Amino acid sequence: MAKTMSIQKMQASLYLTLVLGSVAVAVYFNIDDDPDHQKRNPYDIYDYRNHSCRRPCENGAPSMTCRYYFLLELYASMSTACYGCPQNKSHCSLPQCVPADGTVRGILTANRMIPGPNIFVCKGDQVEVVVDNRMGLGEGTSIHWHGMRQHGTPHMDGTNLITQCPIHSWSTMKYNFLALDSGTHFWHSHSSMQRAEGLFGGLVVRDPKDPHRHLYDEDLYEHYIILTDWTKRMSGESYAQDFHGGHTTDIHSILVNGLGKTNNNVHLPYPEFQVQPGKRFRFRMVYNGVLNCPIFVTIDDHPMLVIASDGENFEPIEVDALMIYGGERFDFILQAKENVTEVFWIRFKGHGRCLATDVFQAAVLKYERAQLDTPQEEATFNNTIELKAKRVLNMRGGPTQKSYDIVEMNALPDNQNNDVLTAKPDKQFYISIGASEIVDARFDPPHAPSLSRKIEADVRPFNHQLNYISSRFPPSPPLFQFDSIPKDLLCNNATMARDCSQELCVCTHMLSYQLGDVVELILVSYKDTLVHPMHMHGHSFYVTTMKRFGRPITVKEIKELDKKGLIPRKKSRVPRKDSVPVPEEAVTIIRFKADNPGFWLFHCHIEFHAELGMFLILKEGNTHQMPSMPEDFPSCQNWKPTKDSSPGQLSDQQGGLNRTGSHYKSSPEVMFTLGVVMICIAVVSLSLMLFVSLYKRGVIPTCKPVLLKETHSYQSI
Repeated sequence: MAKTMSIQKMQASLYLTLVLGSVAVAVYFNIDDDPDHQKRNPYDIYDYRNHSCRRPCENGAPSMTCRYYFLLELYASMSTACYGCPQNKSHCSLPQCVPADGTVRGILTANRMIPGPNIFVCKGDQVEVVVDNRMGLGEGTSIHWHGMRQHGTPHMDGTNLITQCPIHSWSTMKYNFLALDSGTHFWHSHSSMQRAEGLFGGLVVRDPKDPHRHLYDEDLYEHYIILTDWTKRMSGESYAQDFHGGHTTDIHSILVNGLGKTNNNVHLPYPEFQVQPGKRFRFRMVYNGVLNCPIFVTIDDHPMLVIASDGENFEPIEVDALMIYGGERFDFILQAKENVTEVFWIRFKGHGRCLATDVFQAAVLKYERAQLDTPQEEATFNNTIELKAKRVLNMRGGPTQKSYDIVEMNALPDNQNNDVLTAKPDKQFYISIGASEIVDARFDPPHAPSLSRKIEADVRPFNHQLNYISSRFPPSPPLFQFDSIPKDLLCNNATMARDCSQELCVCTHMLSYQLGDVVELILVSYKDTLVHPMHMHGHSFYVTTMKRFGRPITVKEIKELDKKGLIPRKKSRVPRKDSVPVPEEAVTIIRFKADNPGFWLFHCHIEFHAELGMFLILKEGNTHQMPSMPEDFPSCQNWKPTKDSSPGQLSDQQGGLNRTGSHYKSSPEVMFTLGVVMICIAVVSLSLMLFVSLYKRGVIPTCKPVLLKETHSYQSI
């Protein structure tokens, strides 16, 4: 009887070992090797301010792998994590407190921060970011690394439905790319209008061979400035109000590194940037512009020596002010005064749509040992006068000002490719930029002739377009599912059978060219009153022309002038950018070489304009020339049942839908793991049967417990 009980206990122990071992094997083959994924609590959130990749970048030093974990959530500004903020200013900097401009509203955050975690690396580092989408409410997302050309890694560009499928709620994606493009950049969501809610953050790639290194003493992390325009309500509501409600969205404030002091929240602290007398400091400024609100930037009693834009260096130019548009970045050097212990205003004055509501923000430039927290005279919208700046960059100046366009900047000699600048372009595309006045059925309410609608005069529920086409995103990313996109969705002016200036054209706007081509885009802003900041993925480009007419123009007129040689192009020391403000009633010409195969987005960085259709896709090369899709990269597309089947009736061979609505397929990795587990079970089971058989036959001796009187415990002999 005792022997039988012993055998049963032994069998139970072995079965338990078998189960635990099988589980361990399954976990081993499925676990993510990213240490951040193995955290017990994902809400132990990091800000990465002490990340090991924040280091001096030196020539010959080994590169590093820089890992980050972004937890994306639906959150709130002025949440309970802010405690006594703003009355107690120290509480405004507590962990997970997002003050914004003091308004309580829904936001989207990465690691409960606005801006999200800043990524500072050295050129050549490997960047790995695990994005964990826990926003809830079913929102998908994607993250674009604005300024990273992703040469050879187009699948990491983070453009929803162009280079990837959305990261679904409660799922993750690891972005993995080399930081090859040095300079000042940023990251932001490229899905829906999520960057308007707070999904953006800093990205800087320092170059140990920086040609401007001799011009500054310090390049501090604390001198990274990221701006965004901010509204009282979430962008979805604003979008609906603009185009269905007949009311414009008011921009409430400008956030400087996530902080925006307004007249309604006088207790909020000002953003602060500290300097030491006599030193030269490099500042890096980024604008995550969402709506039409270019920002006029000045620093009281301090000129700015501007040295780079969009990560591209040019000959230094000293100005008193600059205008920055959505998607742009500027680097400038500030020479701190000698023997000064004062504070000065840094002023950010909104233009465009922000002029209507006097949108203004200020920050403090604080010298070491300064006694005051702010200057004695308050900085306001009205006492920030543009004409006080005698030299301005990136805006049309007044009669007493010297203004400089981007095209007037001189690139450094080593930043040129003369073959691209002097060659006859292989592909030349004329692209009109403006707003269609053709009524869009999306925004046109049912007509009731006996009633009249009250709509604000400046509300135009029409489409902002390129070449009169309202572009739509395809159902599948063309980068790796091009063949699954219905070809009748793809279009451009050459393929359209109708006049899109007279009839609304809605399709997926795509231009194609071959690898190695020199491509030239002639951007014609024909009559619009807006400056459109146009951003290109996958490339930086040469800005060869920026010619204003001051009157309505047409593409036909520009073509005729161009044939006569009356549209000049700069051909030496040409500045490079990836985001260019296209002035109203003007022609802007950009040029690049097609050396990065993929599908790249070209779009207006005013978010509402892009959502309305002011974008197109650049197809660079043939699909077989593009980098292969990463292993197990998720796909997505339209799903339509066949005539002989309906949901729930598909066979396994056809591929069906499970109860969650997601496609199920036999994954090779899952099958391999199950096979290994089954083999382990079989081996352990056979071993168990052999052990029990030998034990019953007495081949294995019985283990008898012996009582040890000294210790009153049992020990096996």
